[in-house]
Amino acid sequence: MASDRDKDLFFRLIKTQRSSSSQFTHTLRTEEKEASTPNEINNVFKDHFEKLAKTNPNPNFNIGHDNLVKLDMETIVNICENQEITIQPVTSTEITKRISILKRKKAGDVEGLTAEHLIYGGTELTEFLVTLINNIFYTKHVPEVIKKGLLTPVHKKDKDPTIPSNYRGITVISIICKILELCIRARIEGTLNKHQNKLQKGFTKGASSINIALLISEAINEAKDKNECLILITLDAEKAFDVVDHIHLFWKLYHQGINGATWLLIKELYNKTTTQVKSQGYISETFVNEQGVKQGGILSANFYKAYNKNILDTLESTNIGIKIGTNYVGCPTCADDIMLCAGSEHDASTQLRIIENCTKNDRVKINSKKTEILMINKKNKDINLQLFNEKIDEKQNIKHLGIERQEKNNPNVENRISVARATMYSLLGAGLHGINGINPLLSYKLWRTYVIPRMLYGIEILNITKTDIQKLEAFQKKTFKQILSLPQRTADAAIYILLGAESIEQLVHKAVISLFLRISKDPNSIECKIGIRQLATKDDKSNSWYINVDRTLKSYDLPSAHEIILNPEKNWKRLTHEVIDKTWKNKWTESARSKSTLKYMEVNNWNFKKPNFCWSSVRDNKRDVSKGIIKSRILTGTYKTQSITNRFDGTKSAECKLCMVGPEDYKHFLINCESLNCVRKIHQDRLKSLLEDNHIHYCSIIDSDEDLLELLVDCSRNDLITVPQQRDLERICKDWIYALHAKRTQLLENK
Repeated sequence: MASDRDKDLFFRLIKTQRSSSSQFTHTLRTEEKEASTPNEINNVFKDHFEKLAKTNPNPNFNIGHDNLVKLDMETIVNICENQEITIQPVTSTEITKRISILKRKKAGDVEGLTAEHLIYGGTELTEFLVTLINNIFYTKHVPEVIKKGLLTPVHKKDKDPTIPSNYRGITVISIICKILELCIRARIEGTLNKHQNKLQKGFTKGASSINIALLISEAINEAKDKNECLILITLDAEKAFDVVDHIHLFWKLYHQGINGATWLLIKELYNKTTTQVKSQGYISETFVNEQGVKQGGILSANFYKAYNKNILDTLESTNIGIKIGTNYVGCPTCADDIMLCAGSEHDASTQLRIIENCTKNDRVKINSKKTEILMINKKNKDINLQLFNEKIDEKQNIKHLGIERQEKNNPNVENRISVARATMYSLLGAGLHGINGINPLLSYKLWRTYVIPRMLYGIEILNITKTDIQKLEAFQKKTFKQILSLPQRTADAAIYILLGAESIEQLVHKAVISLFLRISKDPNSIECKIGIRQLATKDDKSNSWYINVDRTLKSYDLPSAHEIILNPEKNWKRLTHEVIDKTWKNKWTESARSKSTLKYMEVNNWNFKKPNFCWSSVRDNKRDVSKGIIKSRILTGTYKTQSITNRFDGTKSAECKLCMVGPEDYKHFLINCESLNCVRKIHQDRLKSLLEDNHIHYCSIIDSDEDLLELLVDCSRNDLITVPQQRDLERICKDWIYALHAKRTQLLENK
């Protein structure tokens, strides 16, 4: 298919099809004015982001601490200027490596330069960059021209598009600055990672937001095991990346091990950086960034984690909040998303006071109106928790890191199916339905690429039941049958074998085990330490996620979770996934063998992600797809002949309405019906000719009508025919069946 030949083009076309026809609103409003033309809108955006970039006095911030930081900074500058700690120079090899990891086909910077300019720039450009960056390292001076950024406002989903604050500013930094920042990051990342709080998993190698979501799930599971109260509080930092105070950032970086020339260079890198706003074809005037780290900058994530480290360290040092064994999990965090986990109202209140104090010191604003509480095992007592003297609302469910949380910690399958259905509707124009001439394999690819990730996101860390799985599976099976244009009575095994598709339960089990294996590979992580503890102390009745992993592994006769977590170096992923796939392949194979409707389908030599020849041989045109639909109905025993009609309704005759000779089953329809002989002969001659061209004697593979029927329905059952021959043969068989279907339909309509 075209989608397999050029995947980048395929996904770009889908993205274009799904995107709104207009990137921005036609109106933008502020308290002072309303903009309606593209130029006016661009100016309003510029004013909004310029205001964010300015450092404004705030009476709620701790002025005393701020003054101490500024005083300490004077000393730090003197120390770094007098240190003989230089920056390791770059080499041609390093610059080539940094260029190679740049993402292609991205927007250009202020000067119009893109990654491709460097990738195809050749040796001379590489040597120029080596000289330039080494000069920057030596002089600790960054040219103003590469400190420019081009900011694009990106609308936040489900927010009012007429309000500027509902747009996130994504900055494209100079491509030269990007290489510079990559080189700096390589020199400081190890130091910063050593100081990173263990509960911070944002932008961390080997971890993701799912790791944090798992810690929260395990805190809930632990509370349920002990029948204890658990209070979860989500915190929302206002414009987190945009309002990072530069002086405080540099002060924090120094105290986290960044010093000497490197520290001075970073300080210079953020000195008088400028930004222009680009929207609807207009580019604004330049403004200076007095605060903030650019969303889109190479170093921004590292710097933000260093900036909010103090909050996490302070919470952990007080030891206030939930523990699992001796492992503190009171504030699991992903970048700027913090979740407080407390076992009592008193502890939660103390955590909030710490947050108030730390944010005042760090010049960070927490939006108390967006802060929410979820109670687990509530003991019939209303709580009164406040943040900055505003009461925090208690909710029945909250959304954190894209995962909906409820007291039962279940996946809320109904909502997930609704999200999947909405995603499907958004893809209808791209071909995600089975009646528009699009090859069902393309529809399945859209399903697998866009729908499944949204429907199953985060499900591996939630308490999912058999009933939940069955609901999701039923939705997937119904969708597959629609994609394949098959009736809902089609055997389930048939659709999975036809598409080479994986079941929902299979996908969930793989996701659960894959996450566990990733955790096991980092024995120093808090997730791994908790896992060792839970597997050693919990019994099979526990709600613990790790015990659920163990149950899942045992259901496939795989080694125990305890054995895996203590021997992480073994290639468990290949072993576990092979066993899971083999188990499900055997299940669908046995199920297919038991179905009389599938007696002519090849059910032994099939594999996941390898569709049946019925569809893999179909070309991307409406007529060929129509042929595939009829062939797949024959293959799955759902094409209606008089015999099948009689089976469902005994009052209807099974006799062939065309020739009136005997019951009309598939053998009669495809091979014996005399009324269709004139059509059949054309394709039978084509079949004989193809076999002769491939030096195959017709009689050697077709000795009876039954042999011919098997070949027509699924030629892959015949071991004497090679795979390339099967593809050509499959097309002839498909033409044969479709021609008979068309002639039969015509004759029946004329009767």
